[in-house]
Amino acid sequence: MSADEPSPRRLRDHAITAWILFHLFAVTVHLFPVPPYTSDMALASPQVQSQLEWLGGWMETLELSEGGPEASKEDAKHLIRAYKRRVQQLTWFSRAYLAPIGGLQSWNMFGGNSPLAPQVMMVEVLAEGEEDFVVYQDGRFGGTPLLHRDRKVRRGFKVGAHRGNRKAYAELLARQWNAEHPQRPANTVRFYYLPLPILSPAEVRAGKVAKPGKAVNKSTHELVP
Repeated sequence: MSADEPSPRRLRDHAITAWILFHLFAVTVHLFPVPPYTSDMALASPQVQSQLEWLGGWMETLELSEGGPEASKEDAKHLIRAYKRRVQQLTWFSRAYLAPIGGLQSWNMFGGNSPLAPQVMMVEVLAEGEEDFVVYQDGRFGGTPLLHRDRKVRRGFKVGAHRGNRKAYAELLARQWNAEHPQRPANTVRFYYLPLPILSPAEVRAGKVAKPGKAVNKSTHELVP
C-alpha cells in the first residue's frame, strides 16, 4: 500500500461512527415535543384551558368528537394523555441511554412560554397568634426582589413538585420569615400562582390596567414546632 492510499477502516472506526449516529438519533428523539405534565392540576391552568378549547373545537370540526364544548375538551385531554403515553413508550431507549451520561433535561429550549396568562408565585405567611395571612413575597413585576436561583427553584414548584418538596420549600420560606421577623414566628406558609393577563399595545396606550386572574395551584403548609 503506497503512502498516498488511505488506510483501511478498522472495526473501531465503524463502531465510533455507529455510536455517533445513535447518539444524535437519541438526542433528537428525546427532544420530540411532549407535554411535561398532564395531571388535572396542570391542565387546569388558564392558558392550557384555552388551548384545550381550541383543540376540542378542531376535533369537532373534523368530527373526531361530539357532545358539545365540554365533551370536546375532555376528549382533547384523553388525546393529549394518550399521545404522551405513546411517545414515552416509543422513546424509552433515549432516556435509558441519556440518563447515565447526564444528557436528560426537563425543559425544551424551543418550547417557549405561553403569552396568554403567565403565572407568578405569591407567598403568604400566617404568624403565630395572628388571624390573617400577610403577603411575604410577591412575584409580580415591581414586587419582592428575588435571587435568580430562587426564581429558578420556584419554576420547579409550578405543577410538578411533590408534596414533600413543597413542604421543604415552605419550611425554607418560614426560616427566612423568622429571621426577618423574630417577634412574629411563622405558623403557616401558603404559596400560590397568579395568572397575569398580557395586554396588547393598544390596551396599554388606552390606559387599561391588567388585573390578576384567580389564584391557582394553592399549597398550604402548617409548620410543626
